[in-house]
Amino acid sequence: TITGTTYTTYNFTVDAIDAQAQSSPRLFNIITSEPNYNSPGDGEYTSDSDTIMLLHGNGNGNDSSSNSHTATAVGSASFTSSGVVKLGTGALDNNTGNSVNDYFTVASSSDFAFGTGAWTIDFWYYLRDTESMTNLFLLGTHSLNGEIKIRGTAGGAYNVEITPTGGGTQYAINATPSGSIPQDTWVHLALVRVNAGASTLYHNGTSVGTVTTSGSCGIGTTGITLGSRGIATQNLDGLLDEIRVSDVARWTSNFTVT
Repeated sequence: TITGTTYTTYNFTVDAIDAQAQSSPRLFNIITSEPNYNSPGDGEYTSDSDTIMLLHGNGNGNDSSSNSHTATAVGSASFTSSGVVKLGTGALDNNTGNSVNDYFTVASSSDFAFGTGAWTIDFWYYLRDTESMTNLFLLGTHSLNGEIKIRGTAGGAYNVEITPTGGGTQYAINATPSGSIPQDTWVHLALVRVNAGASTLYHNGTSVGTVTTSGSCGIGTTGITLGSRGIATQNLDGLLDEIRVSDVARWTSNFTVT
């Protein structure tokens, strides 16, 4: 089984000799697939020891990590298995119409209290339409301690806000990728924090902004909201796929997205 385009082919020949001493060589191929941890678009991700949550969205909200962080659809949001799908057999569809009532939630967990260590949040998204703000990923509560929020703006830019767990300065990345944020196109987005405290936003594998964040990040008492933050004109009209949270910096420089 080949799960992506990353695989290895082994060739070997078996030479059989019959009773008349006639040689009949046969060539065989064995193809082995390799787990996909850090190659966005090269098949679905494989969960590893650094994976906190991994949502494939293949018709359900099951978490493919070992931590059971199941996503729940609210309102008319659904786990679609038809139409626009990036990888696998499904995606998380926030419905149409930019409704404040259509979104996904993941329950709170101490796993989402990252502390001072490294972490990565990455996923694919597909916009049908834009609003003043398009909330893609929200851990915690808007503007409160422990918040990590990733959203797009009507002007084709990104707004990222990170508020330390213990409060204090709210750190932000405001950046516009080359060509702005497109509609009707799958885009890979990754927010990566390294141990030194630098948090970088990657759009399709290219760094678009970095901010130095001190202190602990994340929160374990408030969960994740995907596609909304409970306010009109700031909701996702589109889809999400391969939503992953990791307790490691998956990338520290630009990377390839396929």
